[in-house]
Amino acid sequence: MPTHVVKEGECLSTIAHRHGFFWETIWKLPENDGLRELRANPNVLQKGDAVFIPELRAKTLTKATEQRHVVELKDVPFKYKICLRQGGVARSNMAYTIEFDDGTIEDDTTDDKGLVEGFVPTHAQRAKLSLQGEKCTDVYRIEFGKLDPFQSADDVRGLQQRLHNLGYRCADNGKYDEQTQRKLRKFQDDNELRPTGELDDRSKNKIIELHGS
Repeated sequence: MPTHVVKEGECLSTIAHRHGFFWETIWKLPENDGLRELRANPNVLQKGDAVFIPELRAKTLTKATEQRHVVELKDVPFKYKICLRQGGVARSNMAYTIEFDDGTIEDDTTDDKGLVEGFVPTHAQRAKLSLQGEKCTDVYRIEFGKLDPFQSADDVRGLQQRLHNLGYRCADNGKYDEQTQRKLRKFQDDNELRPTGELDDRSKNKIIELHGS
């Protein structure tokens, strides 16, 4: 049975593209039932996960001879969403430039919630986001596919990464330390949740809702 063992930084979108498939095709295969039960989100896989990859099948097209035909290759880019905050305050309506490592450059403005949204170019793995304000030029380094799973209270690194991405900067060390609890309390307070510093179901669901995964 052909399988792909997930490496750090990989997600189902990049794996499927590398093997010539749409990610939905791979995700819905019965051979990957166990993976779907283990990981609720196809783009948040863990290093060492096994993904079943079927063999590619040739597709035959019947076309008239002595004519020119255009065959369009479909692609499924995956979406990114970044929330920019400073001191818990949304960095809203600010101009930014995002440069991907494949050379793609895009200019836009954050929305009223400080959100930056778009589609990741197929081969991009990193990006640099430059935020332009009246008194600052801040630069954020972004790595795609580096998000740890976040399925239980024990997934501390997943919690830290999401808090960090939502603007509550904390160390990505896998330890439920005082800084992580302080940032979680701040998040809870900003979202009208009990600021306990403990990851209860309501807090977890709110993080996933705002983060997108």
